[in-house]
Amino acid sequence: MGESAVTLAREVGDVDWLAAALNRLGMVHRVRGELGAAAELYAEAISLIKGSIHTGQVRWHRNSAANLAIDTGDYLGALTIAAECVATARAEDDVGFLPTFLDSQARGQLGLNDHHAAGVSWKEALSISHRFAEVVPVVISLSGLSCVAAASADHQRALRLAAAASRMSDELSFHLDPWLDERLRAAEGQARSRLGILTSAEAWKEGSAMSLDQAINYALRGGDPDAQVDAGPLSAREREVAKLVATGLTNREIAKRLFISERTAEGHVEHIRNKLGVRSRTEIATWAAERGLAKTPY
Repeated sequence: MGESAVTLAREVGDVDWLAAALNRLGMVHRVRGELGAAAELYAEAISLIKGSIHTGQVRWHRNSAANLAIDTGDYLGALTIAAECVATARAEDDVGFLPTFLDSQARGQLGLNDHHAAGVSWKEALSISHRFAEVVPVVISLSGLSCVAAASADHQRALRLAAAASRMSDELSFHLDPWLDERLRAAEGQARSRLGILTSAEAWKEGSAMSLDQAINYALRGGDPDAQVDAGPLSAREREVAKLVATGLTNREIAKRLFISERTAEGHVEHIRNKLGVRSRTEIATWAAERGLAKTPY
């Protein structure tokens, strides 16, 4: 289908359409590991839109080239391109795609072992993504920050962030790209080997129990995770769901609010009923109200 789109775009003669089709086909080749073919397609796309008044599209295509450079290990080249994309996006107030460019910049920085700079870039990307309620970029940033923590020998932090990202990925049925996934797994393995079985398990449990907001707050500001993870029979996520049940939301509405599937929301409600020994949503709401959860704005 990608080749057909490129062929049709060439026949029509629409430069912007052709550049976009070349970019998408390049992504297909990149995912397949066919980096040489991807490089040729990206180069043609960039040459077509060089000098275009659509500067946002220019940045998007150049960022694809930065990602390819990361895949090939050319971290300095990737960082040069990504930093330019970040700078021009800031200048034009292109906030929507800024987290994407910051992610590429952070990867280049991590590849060059500039861990502090990578952390700064991923934290900014995380903050912006959270503001716009974009959960997949949040997962990517949390994963990157876990790698930074491991590289900085903060192994408990690395595992907590990895656990939070892993739980969210499962709920979204989202998979990291190979480059970041490989480094996240390495960071997790390094942390577990340094901490030992018991401490590692506890750190992973703490991270898994963090809600979306708690994980983001922990990633951006640090602090004591024990103060962020709710006590009691329910996990932090289950207390979050219980609070929404108490406001009268249906499972479908809860799923939409928390960016999870409706089936996952149903599972949470069922677990809550079992843990609390209750049968109805009304009883869940009563339990939440007795503990002040229903009065707490979400």
